[in-house]
Amino acid sequence: MDEKVEPCSTKKETISMRDYVDLRFNESQRAIDKAEKNICIRMDAMNEWRQAMTDREAKYLTREEYRLSHEALDGRLNSVKELSAKSITKDELALTQKNIETSGKDRTALAFAIVASVVSLISLIINIAVKAI
Repeated sequence: MDEKVEPCSTKKETISMRDYVDLRFNESQRAIDKAEKNICIRMDAMNEWRQAMTDREAKYLTREEYRLSHEALDGRLNSVKELSAKSITKDELALTQKNIETSGKDRTALAFAIVASVVSLISLIINIAVKAI
């Protein structure tokens, strides 16, 4: 059982140290190039993301813009509240409309009374003038 196990390849390859170093150097250079390419791709993606965030932030309101706009809206709201506090209620509005309608009817009645008085005065003057003749 003292058999010797021989390697699969019995042919031994030998290369010079210079060729070996060059081979290893070329392999490491390819790995470095690949890593640089991946880093460039990653940096481009990061820059694109950063630009998208910058664009998005440019469209947002600043605190100062919001504060000024909010103060203006508060002022308008307070004005509306003051006007509504001063405005008349529905009952007051109905009473006012009734008074306007009543005063309109009163004016109509007054106009008819004046016309009737003028007609009767003219009739009286005509009667007196006829009797005097």
